[in-house]
Amino acid sequence: MTPPGDRPATPRIAVVDDDDAVCAALVRLIRTARCDVDGFDSAEAFLAAGGRYACVVLDVALPGLSGPDLEARMRAAGDATPVIFINGGGDAAVREIARRTGRPSFGKPVDGIQLLIAVALAVQSAS
Repeated sequence: MTPPGDRPATPRIAVVDDDDAVCAALVRLIRTARCDVDGFDSAEAFLAAGGRYACVVLDVALPGLSGPDLEARMRAAGDATPVIFINGGGDAAVREIARRTGRPSFGKPVDGIQLLIAVALAVQSAS
């Protein structure tokens, strides 16, 4: 048995998507990987919460501040939290986001296994 002080911290993940059903589904999916997950319906809500996360799963096309704009703001503030983009714009749009940002990017509907692998890799790289 691992002593309580030696247990690895549970990763805390943020999901930012303005589609309530998508956000809720991704939160449930990521919880299956034994992560703490917070869902946000906008970039502004995410910023207002001010939390620290091991990874952010971020919709590209958010109303108001877009996903790429949120990531740029995070980087400008010195926040190096890994970001994984999701996008409903089709395969070409997903490839373009990945090319432009160098970040993992997935189309909607998201392949759950692939997303969980990307989250695990992001969390591992951040630790």
